[in-house]
Order: sequence, then structure tokens, then C-alpha cells
Amino acid sequence: MKLNCGCGNVPLIGYTNIDKYYYPASSRPLNDNLLADTWNQLHPESPWLDGDAINLEFPDEHFDEVIMVHTLEHLSMEDGNLAIKEAHRVCKTGGFVEIEVPDLTRACESFLNVHVTPDGDNQPWHRIMGCIYGTTGMDGEGQFHLCGYSKEYLRFKLEERGFKDIVEIEVGFGHGNNEAGHPEPEYDFRMRATK
Repeated sequence: MKLNCGCGNVPLIGYTNIDKYYYPASSRPLNDNLLADTWNQLHPESPWLDGDAINLEFPDEHFDEVIMVHTLEHLSMEDGNLAIKEAHRVCKTGGFVEIEVPDLTRACESFLNVHVTPDGDNQPWHRIMGCIYGTTGMDGEGQFHLCGYSKEYLRFKLEERGFKDIVEIEVGFGHGNNEAGHPEPEYDFRMRATK
């Protein structure tokens, strides 16, 4: 069994998909209302449900794999720590967790080199602001970023919760608007850790 925790608008086949803000019965704006209306009927083995990363309503050692793709940055520092603790609790011994987040170190370094100009291309500046702060909020309060992660800090938090064999892996799976993902290695990083 596999858990896609904080799936947003990207439920994945083969996973139990949960999100606090975005799920089929949610009153929040969804990127694809047709997908939300039909997902649970078309994919009953991969439900898309209301769920909270800091209070996972699953038994201990329930999942072989837990993924959190662009989830932790939407939580406060304290709640991010709780979410990692919960992921450890529901992950089976020998199973693994994968966490992908914006790279705060790289965003801060990039910020020093991008500038806003009246007649220039300001997209790079907006993209860096998105990495740090999230979106404008027009698509819901769940889109703001409340905490940033460096590779060093995420590794420390995973170790603190009892994970081991922590490695950096390729970004992208489950991020964006489809299962294949929308890899942005220039902005993000992903780690896999074993329980």
C-alpha cells in the first residue's frame, strides 16, 4: 500500500491520495473539476480523500511507501515536523518516504541575481517568489508557503524522526498536473529515506 500525502490536485493511481484542501467533495477551487467528480468512481482502488498530514487517520506501519510532493512547505515549521513524524508512524519498517520541496538555499541564491524591471521579463523574479512564498493565494489558503527547507535541514528532520539511508533522488513524479510530473530540478529537491 502507498500513500500520496498532500496530493493537492494530483491524485495518483496506485496510491491512497489525501489532501486537507483539495479533494473531490472540497469547497476549494480544483484545477480539474471533472477529474474530481469522477476520480473515486473510476479509481476506487486509489481513493482521493480528505486528510491531514499532521494527523494521518491510518494505523501504525500501514504503508510501504509515503510520498509528500510539495506538501511540507505549505505547513508551519512545527506542523512540518509533525507531518514527518506521522509519515514515520504510518510507514512500515523497511518502507520508505519520499519528500520533494522547493530548495530554499537555491531560491535565496537565485533571488540575489534576479531583478524586476519595468520593461523586462520579470518571470524569473516571480518564479523565485513562488518558490519562497507560494502562490498569490487566489487558488486557496493551502497554496501559501509557511516554511522553507534546505537539503541539510530536511535530512536533519528525517534523521531526527528515525529515518535512515537518506538519499537525494530525481524530482518530478507526482508534481504538477499529471502523474509523470513536472520536474524542476533548478528549483526543487527530493529525498528518499528508509524506516
